Amino acid sequence: MVKVENRRKLKWCLVHYDLGEISCKWASKHLEVTPRRFLQLCAKYKSTGKIPDIGFNVGRPKKEIPPEWKQIIKQEYEKNRLNAVYLEKTINAKYGIHIPHNMIHKVLLELEYAQHEKSKQKRRKPWIRLNVVIRFHWCTWIGIFAKTENVSALFWTMPQGRYLLQANSNINPRRTRF
Repeated sequence: MVKVENRRKLKWCLVHYDLGEISCKWASKHLEVTPRRFLQLCAKYKSTGKIPDIGFNVGRPKKEIPPEWKQIIKQEYEKNRLNAVYLEKTINAKYGIHIPHNMIHKVLLELEYAQHEKSKQKRRKPWIRLNVVIRFHWCTWIGIFAKTENVSALFWTMPQGRYLLQANSNINPRRTRF
């Protein structure tokens, strides 16, 4: 579902759609949602009389960890000094309770028995890529903006080849063919 960014726009569209001044198709294009989604919002508005909240409290609710589980995890860790995966197996064998290892790890972090590994806290992909397409009547240029920690560059591709047009860092910013 698309999150409606502007509640004022949504209210205006719902009120004027109810009055018959605008069409469903126009309102859905204006809000950048599908016509079906706009009709769902209209139905909610008519039934409650309030502007529906969009994009809030969505997704799966977080589970609270019961205090009994925290106590079991604490006892087993102090007894065995195992990581979360092995604690999961020992608790399952001993108590017959399945506690997911990621939940065990959260409890261990809370109790300061475990710590985050700094090497695993970095960004997985070292670059960000944004694609831009510009079409002229005689050719198509495709722009690729690549960014790493110390270099950002803009490449433009034509059927003849790829050119580096802009860069900052130690890359020579003049027009270079790749």
